[in-house]
Amino acid sequence: MSRKIFLVLLSTSLTAFVLTSSQGQQETSRQSDRSATPTRMPKLSRTSAPPVRGTLVEETVTLRTLPHFIDQYGVHAASERLLADASTRSHVVGHLAEEDFTSRNPAYRKVRSPNAPQNDLWVRSSSGQLWGVQVKTHKSGSPAEYLRDMQKDSKAEYFLVPDDHVRRLQEKIEQEVAAAKARGDAEATASLSRQLGRVRQLGRNYDELEKAVLNHATTMLQRGGAVRAVVVSGLLTVAADGTVIACRAASGELTPMETQQQLVEAATKGGAVSLSTAGALLLGANPVGVTVVVVGGITYIVMEYGIDEFRSVYRTSPMTRPQLEKMLPTAWHLDEL
Repeated sequence: MSRKIFLVLLSTSLTAFVLTSSQGQQETSRQSDRSATPTRMPKLSRTSAPPVRGTLVEETVTLRTLPHFIDQYGVHAASERLLADASTRSHVVGHLAEEDFTSRNPAYRKVRSPNAPQNDLWVRSSSGQLWGVQVKTHKSGSPAEYLRDMQKDSKAEYFLVPDDHVRRLQEKIEQEVAAAKARGDAEATASLSRQLGRVRQLGRNYDELEKAVLNHATTMLQRGGAVRAVVVSGLLTVAADGTVIACRAASGELTPMETQQQLVEAATKGGAVSLSTAGALLLGANPVGVTVVVVGGITYIVMEYGIDEFRSVYRTSPMTRPQLEKMLPTAWHLDEL
C-alpha cells in the first residue's frame, strides 16, 4: 500500500513539473515574440490605391484637425489657412494619413485616445497578439528626422511613412547599422536593426496626401465664392434694370402698371442670371472669371429676347381675352403687353 501511494505521489509530482515547465516555456516564447519586431504585417491594400476621398479630407479637417478654428472663424477662414500655412497643412496631412490608411485597411484601428503616446493605430496578429502602429509624415522626407522619431517613440511594432520616403529612411538606417558594426557596438547594432524592421509603407506618397488637402481647401473657397457670385449676379441684374425702370417711371414714360410689370421682368431675368452663374460655377468656372461674366450676359440677352417674343405671341394670339388673362404670369396685365 505504501509503495502504491509513493508511486501515485511521484506520478503526480512529475505531471505537475511537466505542466509547469511547459507553461513557463510558452510564456517565455510569448514574451520573446512580443518583444521582437514582427516580420510580417497583416495584408494591406494594394499599393495603387484609388484617389483620396474628398469626403474623408473634409471630415479630417472639420472633425479632427481644425474643429475649434472652424467653429470660431468658419470654413472659409480655415481653407485660407490651409493654403497659406504649411505647418497647419502638414498637421492635416498627418491626420489624413491615419484616416486614409484605416479606411483602406479595415483590420487596422485607431487607438481610443487621439493623443495616445507612441501608438496611432493597432492591429491583431494572426496569433491574436496586439501590435502597435505609428504613422509619421514629414514633408521634407528627411530620413534623419524620421529616425529620431523612431528612436524617441520605439514602442510601436510598426512605423509607417509615405511610400516615397521609405527607401531613403531604410538606406539611412542601413548606414547607421554598418557604422555601429564597424565600431563594434553590438547594442547599437541590435537597436538599429530593430528600427529597420519596423519600417513599412503607408500606401500613399506624401504629395498625394498634400494635394488632396490643397484640393479640398480650394474647393471650399470656390464654393463660398460661388454662393456670393450667384447672389451678387442676381442682385446686380435686378439693380441695373431697376434703376432704368425707376428713371423711366419718374419721367412719366411708364405708367404704374407698366412699372410693376417691368420690375417683375427684371426679377425674372435676375433669377435666370443667378441660376446660369451657379451652373457655370458648379462646372468649375472661376467665380470672378470671364466665363461667369459671359454666361451671365448671354443669359440676360436670351431672357430679354424671350420676354419680347412672349409679348409678341400674346398680342397675335387667337385666344380670347379671358383665356389670355388666365395664362399670364402674376403681375402681368394684357393691356400693358
